[in-house]
Amino acid sequence: MSALFAKSFILIVGLTAVLNSLTARQPFRTVQQDSYKVVDADIYEKTLDILFNTRLTKTSKDNTLTILRFEPSFSPECQIVLKEGPRQTAIIYYKSLDGNMFQRMNQLIRDGVKQDPDTLAAKLHVSVKTTEIPRNLLVKWNHEFLQSIAESANALEQLAAQDRTGSTLVVLDGTKYLIEYIQGTSQLRAELYDVNTSKDGATPKFGTVKWMITVQKYAESHD
Repeated sequence: MSALFAKSFILIVGLTAVLNSLTARQPFRTVQQDSYKVVDADIYEKTLDILFNTRLTKTSKDNTLTILRFEPSFSPECQIVLKEGPRQTAIIYYKSLDGNMFQRMNQLIRDGVKQDPDTLAAKLHVSVKTTEIPRNLLVKWNHEFLQSIAESANALEQLAAQDRTGSTLVVLDGTKYLIEYIQGTSQLRAELYDVNTSKDGATPKFGTVKWMITVQKYAESHD
C-alpha cells in the first residue's frame, strides 16, 4: 500500500464517521407517509446495483477499480466505473433512460409493483458505454482522487463545527455522491451529500465531489 493510499485511508475513516452524524439529519429521500409510498432506501440502492452491474464489476480481476455513483434528487442517476486491468484501461458509463429512477420506482410501487430489487430493475432501463482510456490518465485520476480526500475532510470539519452551533444547512435539490475505490485487498468507500451541479452557479463543498464531476464530464463528452 502506498504512503498516499495509507494516509488517504486514515482520512476517509474519519470522513465517514463525520458523515454519519451529518447526513443523518439531511432530508434527502427519508420521509415516507402512508398516503405517499416511497421505495425503501436499501431496495433503491440494490436496484441500482443490478441496473449498473455493480456486483459483477466488483468480482473482476482488475488492478484498481473505482466506482462513482451519482444520485440526484430529480435528474437521472448515473454510475461511472474506472477500471485498470492487465489488458484494458477503460471508463464505463451507465445512465438512466427513465429520468430519475427514485421517482420512477415510487410511481411503480404506487401502481402496485412489488418492492423487490429484481422486479423493479426489470421495469427500468439504462444505457451503458465502455471507452478505452490512456493508462496515464487513469493513474492521474486515481492520484487526484486520493488527494481530494484531504480537501473533503477539511470541509467536513467546517460543517461539523457549524453543526455544533445548532445551525444546519439544508440542500433541497442536492445529489448523493457515492464512491468506492478498490486497490488489491484495500478498499475505500464514502458517501457525500452535496449540491446538484447541473444547476447554474452551484459549487460543490467537497473536493472529492469536484473530482467526481471532472470524471463525469469526461464520460459525458465521450458518450
